[in-house]
Amino acid sequence: MLSKIDPSDNKPYFYYRYLNLKAGRNTINFTINRGKESSKGSFIVNNVNTSVEGAQMLMPLQNKYKLFEGDLELSFPTNTKLMRNDPTATNQYLTADRKLMFGLANVKDGRVNKAYNTDYSASFFLREPTDKFRPVSKLYWINGGSVGQDDYLDKDKLKEALTGSGRDPYNIDVNNANVKFYQRNNENDLKNMFVPTKHGELTLKYDDSIRQDSWKYVTVYQMDIYEDYRGMTTLAWKNIGGEVNPQKNTITVPIDHFGYFQVMYMYDSFNDITSHEWGRDTLDTLYSKGFMLNKLQSLFVPNESITRGEFATLLVKAFDLPLQYSGNLTFSDVQKFASSNPLYDYKYIETAARVGIARGTAGGRFKPDEAITRQDAAVMIARAAELKLNSDSNKSLATLQKQFTDAKDIDFYALPPVEAVSKAGFIEGIENVLLTGQKKKTYRFDPRQNFTRVQAAAVMERILKKEKKFPK
Repeated sequence: MLSKIDPSDNKPYFYYRYLNLKAGRNTINFTINRGKESSKGSFIVNNVNTSVEGAQMLMPLQNKYKLFEGDLELSFPTNTKLMRNDPTATNQYLTADRKLMFGLANVKDGRVNKAYNTDYSASFFLREPTDKFRPVSKLYWINGGSVGQDDYLDKDKLKEALTGSGRDPYNIDVNNANVKFYQRNNENDLKNMFVPTKHGELTLKYDDSIRQDSWKYVTVYQMDIYEDYRGMTTLAWKNIGGEVNPQKNTITVPIDHFGYFQVMYMYDSFNDITSHEWGRDTLDTLYSKGFMLNKLQSLFVPNESITRGEFATLLVKAFDLPLQYSGNLTFSDVQKFASSNPLYDYKYIETAARVGIARGTAGGRFKPDEAITRQDAAVMIARAAELKLNSDSNKSLATLQKQFTDAKDIDFYALPPVEAVSKAGFIEGIENVLLTGQKKKTYRFDPRQNFTRVQAAAVMERILKKEKKFPK
């Protein structure tokens, strides 16, 4: 039982949080003690698990949740706990005793608790930034709360850290009243948030009217504090993709942070995608799921060469590799705060280096802005997919000469990887022009030609289908 002063009338009021309400009618018994006198009473709370805006609940940390009439499902692996989001810190604040807050928020201003007034600054932050997506689900709020680095020094703060609960988005700070979610957006706020120790899996229901074949335009947006491609801490919507079940109209996505979540539908594309001779569906799918970004504000630029940095980023996303970027970074020209190119991210390039996908060039550099050739793209794909390589490059050459008219132009180091990715069906040859009198089609590999963005998108689509992240 807590006593707080209500600022509206400056009088103390008592608050009690009743846990584990059952569905339906709940009789709450209470006793009031005044000195030697006591009186008892009861009242009834009707708990209706209805999926309407303003619904909210606090739930203990558990392996599985199914909330809001099944519109939201969340699961965690066994022994998942919550911790402060700073794995390098001495005090981790590991706990299984905190509670998560779940809520259905207003789609325009983010309010869960209707007692708070609309905040137009919140509405600004919640606007969809590209003008190409619209919401097709409710707006969900999930929060685990936060903890300061030195809260262990205060007994009450430590107790709150280990046994407290998630917060309302309009009252996000346990120590200061009415602090809104968007007012927490710096590096310390990112470190102070509670996050799960293992990735969770979030499944959201989306609009039943969306046709099955339109799965390619459905994705999940997350509003969260995160570190962007430059290494700057920001609060913004992030397209985190997701695997769609078109039959059930659900989408499932791994999460390692909490925040706002909403299913979005891409209703508009880029002119140079819609007019592309063969890559329209592939490019739309890779863009809508957040794997690739537009190069210019109003154009995607599909036929330009893809850079080494963008391709490495794309591979790490496609294979869903856990990011590894703490400590000293591998390449002298891929550093935090150094990039001005949003098409690649230093965290993904560093991960590609640490897991053995990306190798550097002379002087310890990666040259992320240089175009990647088709044969070097094959080398990186073979590493990322862990394809079995022929140990005899001469045998690889003999095999490739049966497929490609220019196999002899493939550099020796790239022969086994090109053979492997070709056999896997990830990179296809380019059709030659038929000579006079020639009837049978022939193909070339063009090993030293630059890999284009649309070619890379086609490869990623094939990989994602093989990884069962896209329907076939």
